Amino acid sequence: MDILSKFLERFRSFGLREQRLKEKTTRVIQEIASIQIPISQIKYKNGTIYLDVEAIIKSEIYLHKSSILESLKARERGDFIIEDLR
Repeated sequence: MDILSKFLERFRSFGLREQRLKEKTTRVIQEIASIQIPISQIKYKNGTIYLDVEAIIKSEIYLHKSSILESLKARERGDFIIEDLR
């Protein structure tokens, strides 16, 4: 039983880390591009952060893409590899 609980703890902590990454992403976008994005519209998969927002908002964010990625990489300390923003 102890082995099973340790195994399940990995998945529980991963969800919390991913939630923190989404919160950092919203903060960085707010600071740099002055655009507020709800956490529910952010997904992370294989090093890429996906934004589920309207095209005009995405265009504005892409103008600041390099600054946003730089800031996210500086704030993220090894839990996730961030390579792209889409």
